[in-house]
Amino acid sequence: MLIYQPNQQRILRLIIPLLWVTILAGCVATNYSSSMFSMARKVNWHHSLLQTDRFALASWFQYEKPGEPLTIYIEGDGYVRNSRYATSADPTPHHPVAFYLALADPSANRAYLARPCQYRQGDPLDPSCTPRYWTSHRYHEDVITAMGEAVDQLKAQAKAEKIHLVGYQGGGNVATLLAARRSDLLSLRSVAGNLNHMEVDNIHNRPVAMDSLNAITMAQKIKKLPQRHHIASQDAEIAGHIAHEFVAAMGPESCAEVQIHPRVSQPTHWRKAWSSVFKIPLPCSEAAKERTDKAVEKRSTP
Repeated sequence: MLIYQPNQQRILRLIIPLLWVTILAGCVATNYSSSMFSMARKVNWHHSLLQTDRFALASWFQYEKPGEPLTIYIEGDGYVRNSRYATSADPTPHHPVAFYLALADPSANRAYLARPCQYRQGDPLDPSCTPRYWTSHRYHEDVITAMGEAVDQLKAQAKAEKIHLVGYQGGGNVATLLAARRSDLLSLRSVAGNLNHMEVDNIHNRPVAMDSLNAITMAQKIKKLPQRHHIASQDAEIAGHIAHEFVAAMGPESCAEVQIHPRVSQPTHWRKAWSSVFKIPLPCSEAAKERTDKAVEKRSTP
């Protein structure tokens, strides 16, 4: 009987390119983490690894006036898939848009909070860092609880009594779910927010994250919280009607509104727009009431 024995050199020629692809993919993933550390150092932001019961969450912060309100920016879902059907090995965002927004914010106390398993490449990963926590379970109760614990730690670091939450993309879903659980919020903002992840997944014909919590179910509960939801008219991921339906779900007399940005066509464009739109008073906020009172006073003055 003839037994086929593959040539070793031929096997090596097949295996070595695959090994290089794996090594290079790891290097690329690590570089996205290291570039974030480098970028934060250049603008004098400090890093903190926040240990929660379930995850260790990466964060960066800059506190100029401890004791004043803290604005916390929550990152989006990150790099979830290499392709439509292939889940990535590392969810670290290639463009940390929530951090770009934080840099454009004129507030005295700001913090940037990553999602589970982001920026952990090169470190011993949490045992719980399995791909389901950036796919099907990305808004699971375990995740939302951990994010809430991290917010508590950032708030304590800044010695703040009150906080503002800003969420980018999937971070908008997380921020909204947290807002429904907290009594220390002054405001909520979402930027290209995924406020109904089931609808968004259906639109893109992706598997629906059935084990994840959904922001739109909390719309009624936070209707009196000053909030604004920013959407790009050309956003290919989050359709504009998602934010409008979220606000509509609150019913009448809510403190929420949607702002459309026609000039934003890429995620990185948000940074340029943010420095000006962040200053616009939110519905029902003290700043909005003061502006209304001044306008009324001006009209009534002879």
